[in-house]
Amino acid sequence: MLLPDQFAVDEAWILFQLNYEPIPTENDGEIDCFALMDAASLFILGSTFLKGDSLNSSVDEMHQLFQSAYSHKTQWPEKLLVPKELRTTQLESEAESRGITLVPVTKRDISAFTREACQAFRAHMSRGLGRET
Repeated sequence: MLLPDQFAVDEAWILFQLNYEPIPTENDGEIDCFALMDAASLFILGSTFLKGDSLNSSVDEMHQLFQSAYSHKTQWPEKLLVPKELRTTQLESEAESRGITLVPVTKRDISAFTREACQAFRAHMSRGLGRET
């Protein structure tokens, strides 16, 4: 398992899914929320909502997510840690075009980084839907 103290600030970003289960919407069907986080500081650099099956086809949204993250740091990381199941051609293209090395990981590898953010997101969504976690 990886830990934040193994990285310097701006060395690596992590792409991960904030929600554990698809989020139902009235107009768009089920959606998922993805975030980019700095691995050392755990600062969430940006997030985006995508239709559940559109991670590979969401060119504009993925580009905007990267641009949002860049606006916080004004530099690109050396590495992007990505759970293997989220690795897509679009994501590889976005990373490659910025000189970022894509590093496939398991969800368990990055759980020390993402656990708290995912739990907070789940609690927030549960309150918004009138349910308790």
